[in-house]
Amino acid sequence: MAAGIALLGLFLAIQAARREPLMPLSIFRAPNLAAANLAQLLLGAAWIPMWFYLNLYLQQVLGYSAFPSGAALLPMTVLIMAGMIVLAPRAIARFGPKAITVAGLAILAAGMGWLSLIRPGGNFWVDVLPASLVAALGMSLAFIPSLGTAISSARPEEGGLASGIVNTGYQVGSALGLAA
Repeated sequence: MAAGIALLGLFLAIQAARREPLMPLSIFRAPNLAAANLAQLLLGAAWIPMWFYLNLYLQQVLGYSAFPSGAALLPMTVLIMAGMIVLAPRAIARFGPKAITVAGLAILAAGMGWLSLIRPGGNFWVDVLPASLVAALGMSLAFIPSLGTAISSARPEEGGLASGIVNTGYQVGSALGLAA
């Protein structure tokens, strides 16, 4: 951990000293980029571990084999696709990206809270499906506007860098969430 922090510090020092840096540090002054990156970090910290633990629950507690376990998660996937393609853009147009990101995170948190109440002798239809659909709705509402906010916060020539930063935040959040 210390070596990683030292290398990150060295990278930042080199970038600050370069006239044409690989990663201009001024991007971190972009309005809303930090908030969008935090939202993506939280989404990763919640979403990826939830899929992992739901699969474990379905297979090791409810006794599903690998294929039925994966198939049981398809309703979430379908809702996410529909939510990201149909619902999120309409909600963003009506209420703005900040409000939809916050609402999506709150709905995702509610779904995660509901999933935390799953019983050891639970049932997919009662315990898993409804709560996972609430979580999927929240994810579909929060992901698109937070990603769009991050990219639109940067100057046009830094859009790719902003996208890379926010996607890295999502991946780091996923790793930290699973580890926690």
